[in-house]
Amino acid sequence: MNGFSLGVCRRGAACIGVFCAVVVISAALCGCESDDGSDGGAAAQSTANGSAPAVSSQPPSGGTSFEAEDFGGSLKQRGNASAQATALLFAGQAITMPLSWPATSPASVNVTYSNDGGADDLTILIDGEKVGSMTTRSTGSGGFGWNSFASADVSIGMLTAGSHTLTVTVDSSDSYGVELDRLDAVGGQ
Repeated sequence: MNGFSLGVCRRGAACIGVFCAVVVISAALCGCESDDGSDGGAAAQSTANGSAPAVSSQPPSGGTSFEAEDFGGSLKQRGNASAQATALLFAGQAITMPLSWPATSPASVNVTYSNDGGADDLTILIDGEKVGSMTTRSTGSGGFGWNSFASADVSIGMLTAGSHTLTVTVDSSDSYGVELDRLDAVGGQ
């Protein structure tokens, strides 16, 4: 299984990542990004615990899923993201989406993100009211954490049946921001 990924090094030099079944010689050797905006697949091979990222493309049972990049932020192409893209956000930025909730029930929002730097603080709002918050953790550094993903489950309390707005606000971030991949609103949690 051989493939090639052409990249451009942050230092301006061109490089080629070669992927083999046993050895990965990639853009990671020179700190490069591939032509698709990812890190060439080097860091993307595992999450922080060494396993492949577990990001489902199907909505969870009894919930609603959103691709964050469909609702704002700066679009970033990421091969390991659930729809191969994320929304890059910085402090003071937010994304808002409509949420139709079928029945009054306890709810949570699972936030899947990548973060190549220090911790970022996020707030979850329903209809403009704060219902939860979270702090991201680093998924890598040196440019190699953007294609590795983590998730956090944020309890948002009782959600009434009907139409709502779901907003995720970045309260504070480092100079690299945070990339949001997917949001899953789940009932009965």
